[in-house]
Amino acid sequence: MVPPSDSELPDGQDPDLDAVELEPVDVEEGRVQSPLNPQHFRTFLAVVDAGGRLSAAARELGMSQPGVTHQLNELEKRVAIHLLDRARGRPARLTRAGRVFEGYARSIVGQQSALYAEREHLANNIGGRMRVGATPGPGEQWLPPLLCAFGDLHPDVSIELHIADARSIVEQVFNLELELGFVGGEWSRPGLSFEPVWSDAMVVVAAPGHELARRAALTREDFAAATFIIPEPGTGFRGAVEQALDAYGLPIASLHVAAELGNETSVASAVAGGWGIGCVRRESVRAQLDLGTLRVLEVPDFESRTDYLVVRRASRRLSRRAQALVRFLQQQRDSAPEPSL
Repeated sequence: MVPPSDSELPDGQDPDLDAVELEPVDVEEGRVQSPLNPQHFRTFLAVVDAGGRLSAAARELGMSQPGVTHQLNELEKRVAIHLLDRARGRPARLTRAGRVFEGYARSIVGQQSALYAEREHLANNIGGRMRVGATPGPGEQWLPPLLCAFGDLHPDVSIELHIADARSIVEQVFNLELELGFVGGEWSRPGLSFEPVWSDAMVVVAAPGHELARRAALTREDFAAATFIIPEPGTGFRGAVEQALDAYGLPIASLHVAAELGNETSVASAVAGGWGIGCVRRESVRAQLDLGTLRVLEVPDFESRTDYLVVRRASRRLSRRAQALVRFLQQQRDSAPEPSL
């Protein structure tokens, strides 16, 4: 039997999940008992990349921790050698044989990914089902017509659009429940990629009956003295509003704030109800502007644009249909006229 290595994977563990009693592996040295399953390679590498923490690897793979343990046990039975020293109460360590096996496993998984990529590249269509998500701003305004236009070009693609708040969309993309997400504001999260895909003008709006809506233009003093409805802290939209107000020279802390609400739709609804004025993205309130329930206020020198972002797993290769959708949206953005302020 190969002795455990004295080199340990990076520190860190989840005592509730990793420090469990592991079923001993019955290994007959030197004889491969059955063919290897590609999923075993991916599970093994996920544990290595997670620093030996089985619970972290399970989260990354979307599996249960006992499921990861079972796959590792099965892998070691099939290769007939111990690959990981999994003592109770600490992260798993690669054995000497495990370090050798890691190189082969990475090569095999890489070759398999390349094979799948080449197979997709040679395919004549991009048909299939794709699940994407968006916040109410893009998901109820500018995104649906573009998805319909994309569907006209690719009738073999079926797209399911899920609407939720930004944090939920980001979480679902991370958990591989959505292939793509569309959110506004400033975002960053390890393991995810955020890329601008659309641009919009930030505007100041009020209800038609609001006293400021009757003025041709607002002075800085009018703007500073107004009652504001703003998004709650911690949202991507809040970051975009803060950036716009800071650029104008009136940080949120200096304003009279009547309410902090959860999302852009809530802010627009409260403003339309006459509770104050607010900053929103023009396309997100296009319907209210067309119906006359909101009015854009003229604020000299208030000029701000904000990006909508497409979010995806950084380490996951997009399907060809998802790649085609992102390219289509970027082409539509680049050919569209500049958003008016």
